[in-house]
Amino acid sequence: INVHGQRVHFLRNNTEHHSLTLAPLALREKLGFSDHTSMMSFGLQLANYQQLVDAIGMFTAKGYRTIELPPEMTPGMDHTIILFDPDGQALQLYYSMEQVGWDGKPRPADQRRKVTPGQWPDTLEPLSDTYTGEPFLGPWN
Repeated sequence: INVHGQRVHFLRNNTEHHSLTLAPLALREKLGFSDHTSMMSFGLQLANYQQLVDAIGMFTAKGYRTIELPPEMTPGMDHTIILFDPDGQALQLYYSMEQVGWDGKPRPADQRRKVTPGQWPDTLEPLSDTYTGEPFLGPWN
């Protein structure tokens, strides 16, 4: 895909929509990332949507900077947030990653949940693959 005129690639591992995003360094400033690291962000899947919303509230209350990426930068992930640690390292928090079907294809774009940046509903109806996939979710409390 193209984001702000730069080519971005998403690489898949097993059934995850993508496990690695390759983005040019030229996107850093345009997207609000630090210029002193070569890693854009590190993704952390949380147990569920409520835990994601609670984490956002907790970190913003403690003064951490967060941003939402343009939807084209998060295919296969409907609600996600970037959290910056004090050194400017970016952590991407999300609760669900689309799983690739038996035919090796991701869900068509018109069948994905529509997300409006800045709007966080109180609850979300789970999709068919919301709680499936490879990640070990660990304890939920």
